[in-house]
Amino acid sequence: MPARTRVRDGLLVSLAFGAGVVDGISLTTLGVFTAAVAANIVFVGLALGDADTHTALRAALAVAGFAIGVLLAARALRPWVVVAGTAVVQLAFLAGWLASDGHPDGVALDLLACGSALAMGGQTAAASRLHPGIPPTFVTGMARAWTRCGADRAAFRVGGCCPWSLYSS
Repeated sequence: MPARTRVRDGLLVSLAFGAGVVDGISLTTLGVFTAAVAANIVFVGLALGDADTHTALRAALAVAGFAIGVLLAARALRPWVVVAGTAVVQLAFLAGWLASDGHPDGVALDLLACGSALAMGGQTAAASRLHPGIPPTFVTGMARAWTRCGADRAAFRVGGCCPWSLYSS
């Protein structure tokens, strides 16, 4: 196995591990997932059904943050820039976490959820660039594909960017 492939695979494993850790922390402390878009869409529906508008808003902010992260990462020239940007956003998350003594509430809770989701969206896009065959969950993959297609307007205009075709290959 070439050294470049070993480095790529090691980075992908690290990104996957990091996403799992971040989702565990975000679910138990922020009340939403920041790397699993599908779960947050369910959370929005459940929270609205319970008339819990604040939780619905936080879950929707996490979905929006994830989409913006994918969009920004899709525009980046190199995956390594995205990984570095993701690290910076996660360090900002850590700073916010520490500033709230590990007990964020109100707006801080919402900002931390959105910021972490932003980083996870960027990470998801970087992982798909490093190894295009990695299958995310279907809903997360569709959100990533549509956002990425929106970032590449030329491909979208000529009909060359259909997320359904991404899953048929």
